[in-house]
Amino acid sequence: MDTIKPEITMNDLEKIDIRVGTIKLVEDIAESNKMVKLTVDFEYV
Repeated sequence: MDTIKPEITMNDLEKIDIRVGTIKLVEDIAESNKMVKLTVDFEYV
């Protein structure tokens, strides 16, 4: 079972770049049974 990591400070949170995007396209990768290529639109609305 995973342990819970300690909370981070507000100062640490401000260092993180969190982005939200829309998945536009999902493509299989021929050499892999598990990986896919995602095309994601990160345009700010």
